[in-house]
Amino acid sequence: VGRSTALAHTAVILAGQEKKVVCMDMDLEAPGLAALFGVEDQVRSAHHGVADLLVALDMGEEPDVNEHLIPVDDKGNLFLIPAGNISAAYANTLTLLDPGAWYREVENPLKKLMALVRNSLSFKPDVILIDSRTGLTTLSAPLIFEQADLAIVVFYPHSQTRLGTQLLVQGLQNAVTYRKHRRLAPE
Repeated sequence: VGRSTALAHTAVILAGQEKKVVCMDMDLEAPGLAALFGVEDQVRSAHHGVADLLVALDMGEEPDVNEHLIPVDDKGNLFLIPAGNISAAYANTLTLLDPGAWYREVENPLKKLMALVRNSLSFKPDVILIDSRTGLTTLSAPLIFEQADLAIVVFYPHSQTRLGTQLLVQGLQNAVTYRKHRRLAPE
C-alpha cells in the first residue's frame, strides 16, 4: 500500500526541480495514477492509454504516443500516460494482451512502447516513472528486470513480505541486463 502515492509524490518533486517527468500507469489491473494526479476526467476513453498502446503495437500498428499523454502540471514538466479509462471496453482490451507470449519475441510491444516513450515524444523526458503491479507478473517482471535503470522496492516489513522482497532484490542484483549503459541495482 502506498507505492502509487510515493511515485506520484516523487514525480511532483522532480517536476518541481524542472525535470521533464513522464509517469506511466502500468498497473493495468488496478490503475490509479490518473486519480492521484486529479486528471481522471481527461482520460478520454477506454482506448486512451497504456493498454491500448500495447494492443496497437502488438497488432503491428505505429501509434502516436503523444496522443496518450496527459499534462499534469501547469509548467509542462509533469505528464501521465494512463492505463486507460476503466470500463467494459477497457476490460475487453486487457483480454487482448498476452505478455507471456512477448518473452518469445525479440521485438515485442512492451519494448516498443518503452522505446516510443523514450524517443518519440514531442520532448525528451528526463525521468520516466513506471507504476507497476506488485509482485512478479508477466508484465511487471520485464519492466523491473529489462526496462528499469533503477528499481525502488517498496514493501511492508512483515515476515511474509520480507522473504519475498529479499528474493526479489537478490534477483535484481544478479540480473543480466541488455542495456548499453551502466546497470543500477538496489543495495
